[in-house]
Amino acid sequence: MVLLALLILSLDSGRVSAQERALPDPEDRSGGGGATGATEPVTFTLLQLNDNYEIAPLQNGTVGGLARVATVRQELLRENPRTYTLLSGDFFSPSAIGTAEVDGTPLAGRQMVDVLNTLGLDYATFGNHEFDLEPGPFRQRLAESRFHWVSSNVTDANREPFRAGQPPREIPRRRTFDVENGRGAKVRVGLIAVTLDANKKDYVRYADPIATAREQVDALLCQDHAQVILALTHLTLGQDKELARKVPKIDLILGGHEHNNSTSIVGDADRPPIFKADANAATVYIHRLSYDTGTDTLRVDSSLRALTASTPEDPTVAGRVRDWMEKGFQGFRAAGFDPPRVVARTEIPLDGREAIVCNSATDLTKLIGRAMQAQVAAAGHGTPEVALYNSGMIRIDDIL
Repeated sequence: MVLLALLILSLDSGRVSAQERALPDPEDRSGGGGATGATEPVTFTLLQLNDNYEIAPLQNGTVGGLARVATVRQELLRENPRTYTLLSGDFFSPSAIGTAEVDGTPLAGRQMVDVLNTLGLDYATFGNHEFDLEPGPFRQRLAESRFHWVSSNVTDANREPFRAGQPPREIPRRRTFDVENGRGAKVRVGLIAVTLDANKKDYVRYADPIATAREQVDALLCQDHAQVILALTHLTLGQDKELARKVPKIDLILGGHEHNNSTSIVGDADRPPIFKADANAATVYIHRLSYDTGTDTLRVDSSLRALTASTPEDPTVAGRVRDWMEKGFQGFRAAGFDPPRVVARTEIPLDGREAIVCNSATDLTKLIGRAMQAQVAAAGHGTPEVALYNSGMIRIDDIL
C-alpha cells in the first residue's frame, strides 16, 4: 500500500497535526519512477494561490499583491529548485483596473496575465469569472499567457478545447510532469483541473466535474503512469468534498472560489485533503512534498502563509504592477476620473473586505443600502423600506 503522510501547519494556532492515509496499490503508478526497493526521496514544492483579482496589494499596500507572491516563489526556488506555482482560477476578472481603457480597449485582464507571466506562474485553470469577458478579449488573454493551462471539463461551444499561448496550442484535459532529484530518482506528477458551471456563456460548455475528474484520473494512472495526482479545482467547497469522496485516488485538491482560506479532510483518511487560500493573495498555501520511490510513500507538509507588509516585494514584478496601474489611471483620467483624488474623509473605517461583507453587515454595506434608498427617493418614487443587493457586488476587498 502507498502511504500519504499529511502534515498541516495551522496559521492561527501554530500547532502541527499529522495524518497518514493509505492510497490504492501503486502497481499502475510506477511509470514515472517506480519502487526500486531502496529509499530515494524526490522532493518538490507547490505554491498555491486562487481568486486573484488585483495585481497590487490591498489595505494601503499592507496585504497581498503579486510582487509579494513573487518574493515567496523566489524564496521557495532557492530552498528547492523543483518548485511549481499554481493558480486555481478567477484572475481575468473582475477588477476596477480591468475596466480602464488603454490603447482604445478595456484592459480586461491584460494587466493580470502580463504580471503573472513576469512572476513565473507555472499552471492555471479557469474560474467562473474568466468567462465574464467577451469571447474576443477572453481568447486574447489566453493567447498572451506564457504559463501552462489545464482544464478537464471546460471547452468551447463546439466542445473543442480552447487554445492558449503563442503559437496557440490546445489546452489539455490533463497534464503530467516529471520531477527528478539529483541522483536520478524520478516521480511523475499528474494534474487535472475542473471548474463549476456558474457562468454559462454561449461560447463555453461545461462537462460534469466529478465524472470528468474520475475519467481523467483513471487515464493518468493507467495511461500516463502518474504516481502523484493533483486536482486544481474551482468548485464550491461542497463540490470539492464530493470530489474527494468519489475520486479518492487524487492526492491533493488545490481549490478556490470561496475566497476564504480553509483546509478540509473528508471522511476517512484515504480521501484527499482540500486546500483553499484567501483571495487576492492575502495568503498562499505552500505544500512541500516528498515521494519515496523505494517505499512508494508520499509525505506532504502544508502551511498557510500570510503576505503582509513584512514580506518584501519582488522589484521586477513590483515594477510591472506600477506600470499597469499608471496605464490604468491614465485611462481613467481620459474618461474624466481622477483615481488618486480624495473625495471624502471619514473617521469610521468602512469595511469592504470580502470575508466580512459576505457574512455580515458593516458600515460600508449599510452606507450603500442607504444610498440606494436615497437615490430612489430622489427620483420621486418614495423612500423604500428595504435596500436589497448582492454582497458579491462589493469587489474592493479592502477597508476605506
